[in-house]
Amino acid sequence: MVNLPTIYLQATLRHTFCTYAIGPGWAKTDMGTAAAFPEIAEGANIIVKTALE
Repeated sequence: MVNLPTIYLQATLRHTFCTYAIGPGWAKTDMGTAAAFPEIAEGANIIVKTALE
């Protein structure tokens, strides 16, 4: 359900902001299991690094 709010924000703010929807991918969570990569904190760092580039 992340896509619909992102689409709405993009349409509403297109003349003011640039909007992106990104995720860390398959992260180590209860749902992602211990076999997943990366750790949650590392996934958050990837998102922040990407946003700041």
